[in-house]
Amino acid sequence: MIFSIPLIILGPATYAGLKCIEELKNESAHNIFIVYLNKFKENFLSYMLGFNTLLGALIVFGYLAINIFNISNIFIKL
Repeated sequence: MIFSIPLIILGPATYAGLKCIEELKNESAHNIFIVYLNKFKENFLSYMLGFNTLLGALIVFGYLAINIFNISNIFIKL
């Protein structure tokens, strides 16, 4: 069920995939699926929080950057 939530698992899944590529490159992994699951579980919380914090900050700053030039937000009394 957790694998079906893309925004939550994008950070940990990317890290686990990169570690699997590293294991395949070193030819030290016998079962790559088990390596993927272990790396995903080990780093789920830290990478999920870090990625989602970054994503949230980008959304907020993007929203502010778009709305900074909105004329209705400027209050000038003549």
